[in-house]
Amino acid sequence: MKDVVFAMELEGQAAPVEGRDGTMAAHTTGTGPNGESVVFKSEVVAGQGDKFTETGTIDYGGQGTIHFDTVGEGEMAASPIAGVQRGAIVWKITKADGKYAGATGYITSNFKVSAAGKVVDNHYARIFLP
Repeated sequence: MKDVVFAMELEGQAAPVEGRDGTMAAHTTGTGPNGESVVFKSEVVAGQGDKFTETGTIDYGGQGTIHFDTVGEGEMAASPIAGVQRGAIVWKITKADGKYAGATGYITSNFKVSAAGKVVDNHYARIFLP
């Protein structure tokens, strides 16, 4: 078993999903732990108050894709900057392929979202590989 730890920053957009109240789609990109281009896609579902859940994928530049689901609930609320929301969430790896096949572990996300839907998302990952 190999323990892989890394951090990365992704940027992109979040927007409402047409016809699905309380649901947003997020799409961000960035550079992964090995210099690869990373593509993140998720679906965010609003819960009670400031709470939400999220499911999605992170494609590490064709090296492998991680599928994830929320542990508990995330939280998003107003920040001290007008028009900017901030939040955090923890995801559990539910499936993976390629270089990440058989991976287990968790990824934390600490993010901000502007009123226009611009997302800046910082990930911290601890992944166990067979």
